[in-house]
Amino acid sequence: MVKEALSQQNYESDANTILQPALKRHLLQGAVVGILDGDGQQIFCVGKGVEDHGLFEIGSVTKVFTGLLLAILLDRGHIALEDPICPFLPPWASTASRQHPIRILDLAIHTSGLPLLPDDVGRMRRRIDDPYAGYTFDDFYRYLARVPLERPIPTTYRYSNQGYALLADIMHKTTGVPFPQLISQEILEPLKMHDTFVDVLEAQEHRVLPGYTQLGRPAIHWRSEIFAGCGGVCSTAADCLRFLRLFLAPPPEWRGIVENMLEPRVQTGLGIDEDQVALSWKINSSTGWYWHDGVTGGHTAHLAFHPQRRAGIVILTNRYAINLMKDFARHMHRVLEGSPAEPMTGFYELPRAIASQAVIEFAHLPFWVRSGAAAATAGGLLSALLHELSR
Repeated sequence: MVKEALSQQNYESDANTILQPALKRHLLQGAVVGILDGDGQQIFCVGKGVEDHGLFEIGSVTKVFTGLLLAILLDRGHIALEDPICPFLPPWASTASRQHPIRILDLAIHTSGLPLLPDDVGRMRRRIDDPYAGYTFDDFYRYLARVPLERPIPTTYRYSNQGYALLADIMHKTTGVPFPQLISQEILEPLKMHDTFVDVLEAQEHRVLPGYTQLGRPAIHWRSEIFAGCGGVCSTAADCLRFLRLFLAPPPEWRGIVENMLEPRVQTGLGIDEDQVALSWKINSSTGWYWHDGVTGGHTAHLAFHPQRRAGIVILTNRYAINLMKDFARHMHRVLEGSPAEPMTGFYELPRAIASQAVIEFAHLPFWVRSGAAAATAGGLLSALLHELSR
């Protein structure tokens, strides 16, 4: 546990109060929580099965790193928000000029019109428990070659992982530096985030906590070169707090970059929690919180900060628990605003998780078992049909 000068608020006790019902129902084993409050910070574990210095997959929280990298390149004049994306694509993946071409800005604020993922991601010939397994840049650009690359008019918000995958590759092409190296030299090294990785080094692999599905079954780690810009970062609670401090108190050389990144850019129409979006950060304009969460097959993460209150929070767990995490985060935001801690009471879609887990586990049974099960199921359906016809 890491503690430094902090206000008198007992955030560890508050977090335990909030999360205890979920822990008792075994919806979660434990979580690491990091708090920024003014100049102080605190990192602690709630429950068990996690380590405050462990590495977690942070999933789509990666997008705020990608967004910060974009703001840095904008500041240096390497790229512009109004640049159309087509000149950055392979010639065979880009057609003639369009009336409303997708711009760099559209990728960054999810107004490109591109769906969450390409429609050929997660085909059954690949791993069902890792949607990105086996997907290549050739696959990615072949997909882009057959879809319209024109942004919707009027502007429409549509959250897109592939938009951020494309943004990361465009920044690679613009600088000539591979995305993992670019993130490291422009963000991780200057901010002294020595425990954050896009490519987890072999010597550090043992520190990545084993992940678990929503039902608590073992999950594999997701690794994808193509989708690294939208979900490939692994980090610790301490490094995530170091990252959040940049937005609460940016040094002079970072101030313009941070201000540009935090400017609200679009109304989402999705409700109060994320009614606006900046360059990657979601904004609750009624409370003032900037936030993003992320999930992989076996890890969930949440980062948030409040510039006026000089408060920040990171929550990391090695279990797929996105809806539970959202609820926990909302409760903790209210505590940081001065409200008393209240226990969570949600149900978090376990029946749907049971069905998903059954499909995943069936897909990875030996072929002869799957064939027998399918034959038995088909035989049962045929018997039922013959019975109906004979009535």
